[in-house]
Amino acid sequence: MDVLCACLRLAALEALGVEARVVCGRAEELARTELRESFDAVLSRAVAPLRTLAELCAPLLRTGGTLAVWKGETFAQEVFDARRALGELGCVQTG
Repeated sequence: MDVLCACLRLAALEALGVEARVVCGRAEELARTELRESFDAVLSRAVAPLRTLAELCAPLLRTGGTLAVWKGETFAQEVFDARRALGELGCVQTG
């Protein structure tokens, strides 16, 4: 995970010039800290089905925040399968 975080820091801060704070950790643990509802964007690897990722990551987002997930070929099916969970979490698919 440290390598991925280092790459994100380089991409955000150096390559894109974006002001960002990269926090690496498990979403379910971070959501129980002062970081809850404090992020404009959360990026997650494809470590679980979309509905599970949304349930774990959504608590970290501010209202109107963006959850970006890396998914593979089954992304469309996962979005379909997760539509109820996404709706209950107040998530809206934009891309």
